[in-house]
Amino acid sequence: MLTLQIVTIFAIPDVSALLMQTFTLGWVNQANVYFIPIYAQNLRQWSPVISGVLLFPIIAVQVIVSMIAGRWMSKSGQYGLTIRLGVAFLLIGSLLETQFGRETHPAYVIIVLLVIGIGVGAANQPMVIAMQAHTKKSERAVVTSSRNFFRFLGSACGVAMSAAILQSTLRTSLPAAYKHLADSPYALAGLSPRERDAIAPAYERAIRHVFIASAAASVLCSLGLLVWKDDGYESRPTENNDDIEHAPARGIEGEDEQSALIHNREPSAVSYGTVEAGEPDRLRRGG
Repeated sequence: MLTLQIVTIFAIPDVSALLMQTFTLGWVNQANVYFIPIYAQNLRQWSPVISGVLLFPIIAVQVIVSMIAGRWMSKSGQYGLTIRLGVAFLLIGSLLETQFGRETHPAYVIIVLLVIGIGVGAANQPMVIAMQAHTKKSERAVVTSSRNFFRFLGSACGVAMSAAILQSTLRTSLPAAYKHLADSPYALAGLSPRERDAIAPAYERAIRHVFIASAAASVLCSLGLLVWKDDGYESRPTENNDDIEHAPARGIEGEDEQSALIHNREPSAVSYGTVEAGEPDRLRRGG
């Protein structure tokens, strides 16, 4: 039964598109959480405290935007606007992020991360509502679990693929004397300032390729907007027996005693004939 429900929800184009968007959303979000500190510490040579502070805009703003999005959906009954705005912010922020380099102004970095955080916050939870709106009530648990699975799968794939891109780029870009750093690209504490300057161009190129991959994932996420449509949360498909469950109760006037018992109701009054003129009053009174 569970397998059948999973196959059923994947057969719905709207749900499949939303699951793909969830995957790419997890990719972009987790890649930023993991590689922004690497950008800050290895390329910009900022302290671990500053690299941690840089994550504050992209994470904290998600909570605020998610609450605003939830409030909007409660009032409007629509989810499409928040998801579309979120994906738009995600796409813009990811494209701007590809310009991060050694000389990028810190204010620019913070603004771009805020834009990405707004995008993730506006699109993340509303996608759950959108999937539930396109599935039956009995499929709600399955589609919610599938959404969580694709979110975490996207996060894992995003980190793994980004790490592979980083190491591959370093292997082809580092000077010959520093090729070994490609096998351990996350710890450069033992290098002198001169050595850091020598490997900085390779690291800048590698980090940029990671951000380009995230931008490509956000482009794929935006393409999903062309597949599904917003008919409102209350437009959820009904179960096969919904019509029976919600059908108005039929009156039992005129039903016989057996039919009344089947419906667990008192049998209706039964007429035994009419009283003709001239018959005793006790018959007229029913006694």
